Amino acid sequence: MTVQRQQKWIYAAALACLWASSEIILGSFLHNLKVPMRGTILASIAVIIMSAVGYRFRLKGIYWRAGLLTAAMKTLSPSAVLLGPMLAITIQGLLMEMVVSAGGTRRIMFILGGAISITWNFAHLILGYWLYYGNDVVALGASLVQYIQKETGWQFITGWGLIAAFGSVYFTAGTVAAIIGTSMRKPDPSKTLV
Repeated sequence: MTVQRQQKWIYAAALACLWASSEIILGSFLHNLKVPMRGTILASIAVIIMSAVGYRFRLKGIYWRAGLLTAAMKTLSPSAVLLGPMLAITIQGLLMEMVVSAGGTRRIMFILGGAISITWNFAHLILGYWLYYGNDVVALGASLVQYIQKETGWQFITGWGLIAAFGSVYFTAGTVAAIIGTSMRKPDPSKTLV
């Protein structure tokens, strides 16, 4: 194992500690309060952390590692549902890694990576319903619409339009989270308190 690879695991572990603390502590709190779209809130925090650290320090190769470590730490969560969130966390880190690695550490790649990694939560939701209902598109669509209306309270739109609008919320949340993360600046040493 080279020194550079060891350092990437160390950086990833530090990033995973921040990510896992929000997943475990805040996630349990939001779950107990039954806050709608809590997975999107937690994924947005993860994207803010990943994009802030990665964009500021120009680090590559740490997102998939951080996702893997965070998923492992998620086993310490008091929640009864662990496998789905652990899979989502791992894939979010992997997607962020793939997008940023494909285009370099430019801001637009972090924004695109954040949008895609949070949109995975929506794809994960659809995949779960598809595994349950199989190829019955009508039952799948009706169940998704019912779930979305319960989560959001949206009654002004129905059918596939509601599903598309709900999917765009995930993409927008990822975009905004990455913009926030990449907007964080290095502190000015002349303005720090002694």
